[in-house]
Order: sequence, then structure tokens, then C-alpha cells
Amino acid sequence: LSLADGARVVALRSRAIAAELAGHGGMASLAASVSDVRRLLDGITEPVTVAAVNGPATTVVSGTPEGLDALRARCERDGVRYRRIPVDYASHSGQVDALADRILADLAPIRAGRAQVPFFSTVTGDCRKPYAPSPLRVRGRSWSAARTRC
Repeated sequence: LSLADGARVVALRSRAIAAELAGHGGMASLAASVSDVRRLLDGITEPVTVAAVNGPATTVVSGTPEGLDALRARCERDGVRYRRIPVDYASHSGQVDALADRILADLAPIRAGRAQVPFFSTVTGDCRKPYAPSPLRVRGRSWSAARTRC
């Protein structure tokens, strides 16, 4: 992307998040494996999902404030380190899907070009040769694909 298009992506995405998602969710980092986090989440009725696996013993979750509060209580009970991340929406979760149509429309004029440096997918880890953008990125759906991989 050009610098102007990159700035446009950041600004329009931020505007959409502020208008539609802000205040309706959050995220937290847990010092626990993804399998341990999934066990902690079992039975929590409010939406909370694994957002990212940052390492063998570090997992990030996102969800509603009520769901995160319920998870925090379980972590305190079980001695699992729980740290809220200072965001007010549930990034990397189903909440973000509500932005898909708006973001795709806002970003429709942007055309991806060839990367000048190797491009590695954060979803698959594959190098995109000859550094062309993947079809997911061209259609603006890479964020959705990445969210559903955890």
C-alpha cells in the first residue's frame, strides 16, 4: 500500500471501531496455555473467546465485560495471572465481524500492490511469493481469517 492508503486504512478502521464497538468489550492476557484457558472458559455464559496464542503459556482472550469479569474470578480462584489489556472492544472476536461490510465499503477504493519486501502471512506463516498480496488481503478479509484461526 502507499503511505496514504495505509493511513486511510488505519483511520477508517479506527473510526468504525469507535462508532460501533467501543465500550462493548475488552481483552485480557492470561499466563496460561490455550488448553488451560479453554478449560477456564468452559461454562462461562457470556461471550469470551481465545483471541491470540502468544506463546506456550500466554493466551489472550476477548469478550464482553461481563464475560471477562467471570473469567477473572475463575483465574483468581485458580491462581492464574490475569491482566486486562487497556482496550474497550473485543478485538479478534466475533464482535469485529459486525464491521465487515462497513470496512469493506470504506476500503473499496484501495488497491493492494506487490510488496517490495518478503510478505509473511500471520495466519499461516507462509511467505507470499513473489510477494503479491494474498486474495484474503485483497478482499479485506485477512482480519476475519486471522480471528477464526485461534
